[in-house]
Amino acid sequence: SIFPCIRLPFKSEVPYEIRLSFCLPNIDPPSLFPTTNTDIISEISVTSVENKPEAPWIRRNTGGVIFTENLLDREEKEIENLNEVIKSNNLRAEDIYASLEKTKREEMA
Repeated sequence: SIFPCIRLPFKSEVPYEIRLSFCLPNIDPPSLFPTTNTDIISEISVTSVENKPEAPWIRRNTGGVIFTENLLDREEKEIENLNEVIKSNNLRAEDIYASLEKTKREEMA
């Protein structure tokens, strides 16, 4: 032990010595597999959930919720640009591809 013995000043035939010591409580670690109380889960039902109507300012389309006015469908724009290039010029496939790549670079810049 790191603590020294201390002799107690009792008037007795047997000497009493004490030493300071302490111990930490023995705590079991928590389970790695948590358990659930199925009684509480069985009490939850659809009737306990309040039905709230959707906010009127949320706009929807076939794709889901619209969050902004500035919707860009990149694929549609690329197809439109490709169709314009094909109609305006009778180009080969290599020329069409080069024009499409140029358009992509311009949009990213």
